[in-house]
Amino acid sequence: FVNNNKAKMQFPTDYLGSLYLELGETYAGLNNAAKAKQHFTDARKEQHPKYYDLLSGANKNITEYQKQNLLMDISLGLSKSFNALNSIDSAYYFLQRHVEHRDRVNNLNTLWRLSMNLSNYKKAAEDQKRTSQLQLLQKDNLISSQRLQQQTMLYHFPPYQY
Repeated sequence: FVNNNKAKMQFPTDYLGSLYLELGETYAGLNNAAKAKQHFTDARKEQHPKYYDLLSGANKNITEYQKQNLLMDISLGLSKSFNALNSIDSAYYFLQRHVEHRDRVNNLNTLWRLSMNLSNYKKAAEDQKRTSQLQLLQKDNLISSQRLQQQTMLYHFPPYQY
């Protein structure tokens, strides 16, 4: 099932690494250190190359937001795996990377919201401008029609002269 490429496409980029990580955490909770260590090692082996592949920009089909989101998730998984394997320096390194990627994701979210707000503001300003121009044209048309009526009345009914 895991080697089936069609099945792989249905799962996130790091599904296997995340699966191993969850199994490792489960076995650690059950006090089965040998199986937990094996699954943490497998998680690290799965996640480590994917992390650096994403960093290198090899996959051009994803947006910067998606890339940072994946890097954030994978770096947290690597931090947990290294921590469980008592490699504290590496765990700390990937925890720092996780925080950096999380901040980038938050910054991208903020930029997107600001962009949307600016876009909405510009659209509202353009709508207001069009509405104002339309009202001004309606007033001009009203004045023109009143002048035309006055001229028509003056033509048909000239003023009485004494």
